[in-house]
Amino acid sequence: MIRRFGVLVHAFDPTPRAIAWIRGQFLPENFVFHEYGISDHDGNAAFHPPENEGFVSYSIFARGRGDDVIQAPVYRLTTIMKLLGQETIDVLKMDVEGAEKYVFAENYQDWLGKVDAIVIEIHGHECADVFHRAIGPFGFEVSTCDELTVARRREVKSVV
Repeated sequence: MIRRFGVLVHAFDPTPRAIAWIRGQFLPENFVFHEYGISDHDGNAAFHPPENEGFVSYSIFARGRGDDVIQAPVYRLTTIMKLLGQETIDVLKMDVEGAEKYVFAENYQDWLGKVDAIVIEIHGHECADVFHRAIGPFGFEVSTCDELTVARRREVKSVV
């Protein structure tokens, strides 16, 4: 998207493996990485390491290993939008390892209407129910592609 359309991409992940990986990459100027996560609150959250040492994705849910839990900064999407001076979001791509059931359970009303499209990996039936209840009143059409759910506002403007 950066190369083809010249868009500005903001990425968020407060976990040490993701941060280390990003720091080792050559990234385009229009890719901006932020060392904090998206949540249903502003503050800190406990993140548990992946069960497999070779994986990168931490989760707010315990996955069998009690060691190496970290505290990392997280913000509501409304707060992030204010910090970045963004009034709208064209595409919100999320993989928050099950936390979508919190992000979309409450405190979403003030930002969800400002998002044109959501591409999200939903983790389980409870998360799916919460997500679909949240987006229902906002005029999104929903489709799926493998593990991704795509919600696109019906009146979205084309970038092409």
